[in-house]
Amino acid sequence: MTMLVCCYSPPIPIRSFTDIVASIFELQQAHAYMIKTKLINDTFAASRLVAFAATNSDLPTIAYAHSIFSRIKYPNAYIWNVMIRAYASSPDPVHALLIFNQMLHSCGVVPDKYTYPFVLKACSGVGGLGEGRQVHGHAVKRGIKADIYVYNSLISMYARSGCFDIARKLLDKMLLRDVISWNALLSGYVDKGLMGSAQQLFDEMEERNAESWNFLISGYVKAGLIEEARKLFDEMNVKNVVSWNSLMTGVCSC
Repeated sequence: MTMLVCCYSPPIPIRSFTDIVASIFELQQAHAYMIKTKLINDTFAASRLVAFAATNSDLPTIAYAHSIFSRIKYPNAYIWNVMIRAYASSPDPVHALLIFNQMLHSCGVVPDKYTYPFVLKACSGVGGLGEGRQVHGHAVKRGIKADIYVYNSLISMYARSGCFDIARKLLDKMLLRDVISWNALLSGYVDKGLMGSAQQLFDEMEERNAESWNFLISGYVKAGLIEEARKLFDEMNVKNVVSWNSLMTGVCSC
């Protein structure tokens, strides 16, 4: 493979250059090229490299993206969110909280409605109920809590932490809620083995999708209630591979 740094001669449009990068190997070459040609000093170009690297869930690759990010003089909210999202979805979500804290103390950049869902996901990942409450308070102060994506993330965080009363109150307060809102609480009940509460919520749901059914079927299987799982499976209009796998797991374990 011809080295990427030899394939381009400046000048070159920044967008075209970064769009060509398609692997981590090429990312490293592109980074070297940008340092050599001073393109790395362009916030837009550097941000695109970070965004590409951060799509990989591999920690070393995310760390590589972080190293590029840390050298951007004035990162915008988008690139902060990219890094927070990358770590929140990684095996090391605590780094997402550290970057969020850095964002709060940065000049000229404030968290937006896209930031909080990623941060709350990280809180759930580390079991950080205390941190989650702080993030909740910060979102309220910023006037962002009413956003449906933030609400859904708050419900998920509290439900995963076992704070079902708070999660339910948030769900009931929502002026506009979707199936994800309901599923966030439903999955929390299922994860904690509270199948009675899960079934009650399922019966109450304004709308359901395949994931809703699969959560409940999987929960019954894990609880050893195979007949309940089979009954629910038979009632399901549109079954997918997850539905079949969940039920087969229970049947095979009998």
